[in-house]
Amino acid sequence: MSPHMLRTLVIPVFFLLTSTSVWSGRYAVFDSKTKSVYEFCPGNTICTPEVAPNMEKTESFQTLSEDLLPLAVIDMEEAQDKPQKVSAQIIEAMETVGFMYIKNIPDYNEDSLFNLTKWFFNLPVDVKRQVTRHVWNKANNNIIYRGFFPVIPEWTSYKEGFEIGGFNNITKRNKVRTVRDTLYEGNVWPNSSDPVASTNFRISMETFFGVYHRLSLDVLRLVELGLGLKKSHLTSMFESNPLSTLRLIHYPPRPLQHTPKSATDGNVVLQCDKHADSGFFTFLSTFHYSGLQIQGSNNNWINIPPLKNALIVNIGLNIAKLTEGRFKPTIHRVIDLGISRYSVPFFLEPHFDADMSNSLFGTPVEGTAKNLKYGMWLINNTAQYAENAHTDWGIPEEELASDYQTNSHVYDEL
Repeated sequence: MSPHMLRTLVIPVFFLLTSTSVWSGRYAVFDSKTKSVYEFCPGNTICTPEVAPNMEKTESFQTLSEDLLPLAVIDMEEAQDKPQKVSAQIIEAMETVGFMYIKNIPDYNEDSLFNLTKWFFNLPVDVKRQVTRHVWNKANNNIIYRGFFPVIPEWTSYKEGFEIGGFNNITKRNKVRTVRDTLYEGNVWPNSSDPVASTNFRISMETFFGVYHRLSLDVLRLVELGLGLKKSHLTSMFESNPLSTLRLIHYPPRPLQHTPKSATDGNVVLQCDKHADSGFFTFLSTFHYSGLQIQGSNNNWINIPPLKNALIVNIGLNIAKLTEGRFKPTIHRVIDLGISRYSVPFFLEPHFDADMSNSLFGTPVEGTAKNLKYGMWLINNTAQYAENAHTDWGIPEEELASDYQTNSHVYDEL
């Protein structure tokens, strides 16, 4: 049996065969007054599948326009035989729209990922509390990146999520925690009443992280080819110890009592406000859901429809800087369609020591400190968000005579 086939079989049968679970109608919400995470059921009554009863539905589902954007579809099977052709397609998409589809992804199973996602969000709130980030559950030690985050009713973004990283294990020779330790913190996993299902969830998440990671490296190699870069010039930033994140997201339908003015645009209710991603590349599964929109040249909003068994890929501000503006990050948002919606993004990020001060073509990046490491850039960027205002990031390594030994999984073997 080939290694390729072995990797495919790693995904537990549990998530391949489980039928689509029904949303309970409940989700985890953070109460800013009591500083606690609780279970919320819109309408304060027994919740029914997909749309909660007695809830004044938003009008967004009526405003989903007929404007659709025909994005480029990148075929990873074709890329094996015609890399030059496919690399040119990628470069054109990134220089114009900044979004594209990718299909025929090795080892990617959309149905399994969907069942995996719904299994987690159907867990009782007590189980979710076990893995909630420290800022929302002071009893936990997962500081910034890994674990669960609840819905914050006052925020424009209305979602709950669960995040894991690349299973890095850093052994430090200091008694104090450094910023590197904070960013490379380990994953946390839910312990449900079904230990077999909990184990399968962990294995499946690790497997999908590997699927996304290998795909991202394949895409980066095509980017290198299309930009005329030397082999590994770009991929070397991501191959070992990347700070990438795989995130499961649940967007519940937003009740009016949880709809601040900042979460509306006319009669459209937002679940995620307009923004451009700050990182490098985002690989997104939207399953069968609409709701993702990008901003057009006339400031109009254009729908990005889902494509079965394909991922939507868009670029972030950092790769735009490193390509000296050739790649165009596009403003996008998610609107409330009045139903429960799920998606799974993979945020591709380089290793801690990646150089952010020079472009891929050797030119200094304007406004960036010389020899700026990605890890320090990430700390400065993440610290701007309200939930991180009081985060203890650890001591900068420059203040210590540190000697680190880093060990990671070999992703090709996941």
